[in-house]
Parts: sequence; C-alpha cells; structure tokens
Amino acid sequence: MTGPAFSVRTVHLDLPAFAGAFSRRLHEAGVPTTADRAARFAEALALVEPVSRRRLYWTARAVLVSDRAQVKAFDSVFFSVFGDS
Repeated sequence: MTGPAFSVRTVHLDLPAFAGAFSRRLHEAGVPTTADRAARFAEALALVEPVSRRRLYWTARAVLVSDRAQVKAFDSVFFSVFGDS
C-alpha cells in the first residue's frame, strides 16, 4: 500500500451565504425559517465548527427547527444536501 485509503479535506465556506441558502431550502420545504434564524445558524456554525455531519446536523436542527412537526421536512432537506450515510 502506498498511502492512506482516505484523505481529509478542509472546506472553507462563506458561512452567511451557506446558512442563507440552506435556510431558504428549508423554507421551501415548509420549515418556517427566517433571515434572523439563518444569521443565528451562521453564528452557531462559527462557534461549533461542525467537523462531522452529526455535529452539523444537530447544530442546524437546534437553531432552525422550532417544532417537532418540522423534523421530517428538516431531515429530508438535510439528507438531500449532505447525504444520508
């Protein structure tokens, strides 16, 4: 074997733009997100540094979901964007 079987890549994002786009997709799916909530999501991402999909999921869900009835729509959007594995 000549090298590692996998590699880790750091991705730098424009957090406000990312948070806004993700929030917009949630809104289109029926989750009542707002610009204020998208801004809080961007701030949370800067604080939490979601280095795993699990951490990103729970950070996004904690900030963007305000009612249990929204979880199904949130999950649908999240896993369509970030994969479900």
